[in-house]
Amino acid sequence: WGESGGRLVLPVDVLIESDRVSKVDDVISGGATPSKLRPLMGIGGDCPTFINSEGEQTVEIGEEGGWRMSLPPGGAKNGKASSLNFYLDILTKGASRNDVTIPTERIYFVANCWREKEFNIGRRSIEPIERSYRRAQQ
Repeated sequence: WGESGGRLVLPVDVLIESDRVSKVDDVISGGATPSKLRPLMGIGGDCPTFINSEGEQTVEIGEEGGWRMSLPPGGAKNGKASSLNFYLDILTKGASRNDVTIPTERIYFVANCWREKEFNIGRRSIEPIERSYRRAQQ
């Protein structure tokens, strides 16, 4: 997101693997070796694209990223979310749209995630709130 509220959307499909990456990344792994995250560049090796004022732009991404899942404080119980921490290496220089620029470096991401058991616990706990919301909207 840019200061103007603009954003640069870059769709990238990835494959999360159990094999370890070749180098430790202290940012997401706390000194341990993260597992591999492989960008899927499509048939023929197509890189992700976006549109800016100069037309369609291509962004090259490194062949190997990394990931690690971190449990929430106190452990994954009562439907609490874990976090999926991962990174991708951006290789293209100057990927920008309006006031948003993707730097040519390793980019880190964090997303909430749940194991199936914890997801189901959390889902059951929110059902009464959703029912109440639906009734209020009728």
